[in-house]
Amino acid sequence: MLLCGCRAVYPDRDVGPVVDASQNLASARYHPVIRPDSPFPGERLAFIRHFYYATRPTQWAILASGEGGPSTQFEEMAVYMIRFDPDGTPNVLRLVRIPGVRTDGVTSPRAHIAIAAPSAVVLDGHPAIRNTSGTAVVYLEDGPLYGGFSLDVPDTLVDVEQTPRLLADTRVRVAALSFDGAKVAYVEASGTLRLLDTAIGATPEKALDISALLGPVTVTGIQWEPGPSPGLLLRIERGCNIEVYRVEQESGDFGVSTLPSGLIREPGSELLSAINEITHSISASIWLVPSPTGFDR
Repeated sequence: MLLCGCRAVYPDRDVGPVVDASQNLASARYHPVIRPDSPFPGERLAFIRHFYYATRPTQWAILASGEGGPSTQFEEMAVYMIRFDPDGTPNVLRLVRIPGVRTDGVTSPRAHIAIAAPSAVVLDGHPAIRNTSGTAVVYLEDGPLYGGFSLDVPDTLVDVEQTPRLLADTRVRVAALSFDGAKVAYVEASGTLRLLDTAIGATPEKALDISALLGPVTVTGIQWEPGPSPGLLLRIERGCNIEVYRVEQESGDFGVSTLPSGLIREPGSELLSAINEITHSISASIWLVPSPTGFDR
C-alpha cells in the first residue's frame, strides 16, 4: 500500500486475534503389573498433544496483502499422562517434548504413541493382560521415530520430563514395541519392515520387503502378539480390501492371518474422545506451555 506516493506501508500479519488451535492427537493405554509406589497400580492413559497458536490477520491486512492465512505464534508437541488430584480434579503430567515439529497450520499433524506390548500374566491366581514394561516410542507419520522414555512414573513425582532419543531418521508409517520394550518394529513409507533394538547405537535390521511380496500396498497398523517370542501382525490395505498378515519373528515367514483387522491397533487408541473430555479445561500452566493470551498484541 502506498501513502502519499512515497512510502510503502505493509500490513502486520501479527495484529489479529490469537487463535488456540491446540488438539490431542493420539492415545494409548498403560496398565503396569506393579510400580515401586503401588503394588496394584491402576490403568493410565497416555496421549500426544499438539499446541498451535496462530494470529489471524485483520481484515485490512488481508485486503492489503492478499494473504489470509494464519501466522504461527507458538507450536509444540508433547506426550502427557492423565492423573487425578486427590479431590478428583483432572491433571496431566508432561513426559517428553517431541522435537522438530513445525506445520505452520498448513497440515494437520499425524503423530502416534506406542507402548511396550501388553502380555498375559497371572495376578492373584487369575489371568490378566498387563504391561510388563513402561517403555514407549513416538513417531510422526511419514517422519522420524523417537524413543528413550518411560511411562513408569510414581504418582509422587511432578517434574519428570524426559529427553527423547532419535531412533530412526526415516519416513515411518507405523511402529510397535515388543513386550519388554527392547525392540521396535516399524514400516517405512517404502514398504520395508525393519526391526531395531532400542539400545543406544543399534542399527535397524531389514526384516521384510512387503512391497516386493504384495506390490503397492499401504500398511495402516502393526502390533506384536502377546508373549516373549511373538510374531508381528500387520494391517494392510490393498485397493479396497483390508487384510491382516502375520510375520514370524524368528523365521520371517509371512502369511495371511484370520484376525479381524480392527484388532490391529495400539491398545487405548480408541479412547481419544474420552481424553478430550477430561482435558478440555486444563490450563496452559499445567500443560507447561505459554498461555495463548501472552501472544495478544
